[in-house]
Amino acid sequence: MNKYALEEQEILNEIIDQIFSSNFAETKNIAEEIYKVKRLISLEQYLPNICGFYALYNTYFEINHNIALFWKFYFELIKLLNQTFEGDFENFDELQRYHLDYILNNKIVQQLQVYQDFGNKRQKEIIQLFYGCDIIQNSIEELSIIQEQFNKLRQQQISNLTLICGITIHYLIIDLKWEENQLNIYLIDSQNDSLTKLFNKQIIFDQNLSLEKRRRRRYKIDLRNLIMILQRLLIGQDIVDIYLEYAINALRDSFEEYAQRKQIKEWIIEEYPLPVIKHMIFNVAKQFNKQLQKMSWILEYENEELNELKNQLNTFI
Repeated sequence: MNKYALEEQEILNEIIDQIFSSNFAETKNIAEEIYKVKRLISLEQYLPNICGFYALYNTYFEINHNIALFWKFYFELIKLLNQTFEGDFENFDELQRYHLDYILNNKIVQQLQVYQDFGNKRQKEIIQLFYGCDIIQNSIEELSIIQEQFNKLRQQQISNLTLICGITIHYLIIDLKWEENQLNIYLIDSQNDSLTKLFNKQIIFDQNLSLEKRRRRRYKIDLRNLIMILQRLLIGQDIVDIYLEYAINALRDSFEEYAQRKQIKEWIIEEYPLPVIKHMIFNVAKQFNKQLQKMSWILEYENEELNELKNQLNTFI
């Protein structure tokens, strides 16, 4: 962190210490409920880029609206992170996936004094889930962990599972809790967007919109799809089957778009090169011994550029 940023942080910490109060009561206000998802009002984010820090705050401090507590948490955390990732957080920079891996794997938040003083110590399982453009973006190892945790939750071996979700352009929390013999799904989002808007089925992806509007629209579509995926997991469906279903559907939609324009060569080179398909689909199918019958349509398509892909696919059907 540069000298000026460090000075600004020290000044901010002094101000925060002066206004710091002893009112740390958690509040659980259910704003609305749609598709069995309850949205909780959380501390609202006004600065861009730091949604990941709000997600961590809502994970370890529950629903606490004390703004001073958040900033104490934020500055204490980035001070610790800068010891490992020097220069990554000089100007309210984004929390990247590798930062989150490091924080969770090394229990960094639990080392913070602010957490030890005011954090919620209730036992719960915390996992990461990444989703964007109709694809679950977790690793093969992480897919196994997610499946295992959802199985435990369904069987009530654990009572609380918190998902820190990176969805397209935004981090938020989905908290799954057994309460009075009922499994509740809570959505906790620092933007406090209405579920009515987020889950609007009229939203479709439109390439003619500006980049920012396309990203926002894609996020809403992906969040809606992710909620449906979680509900499928809660009734016992297999996450690898769901992953492959969505990945293959995305592949086919893209293929058909290029095929209509007679641009198969461009598709296999620019859009879905074979190494990408191997990484995204074949490696997962091989790891979990899954067949890929839903990709058999590629075998029926006569095109020389697809020969190598067809040869690879034959081993999975």
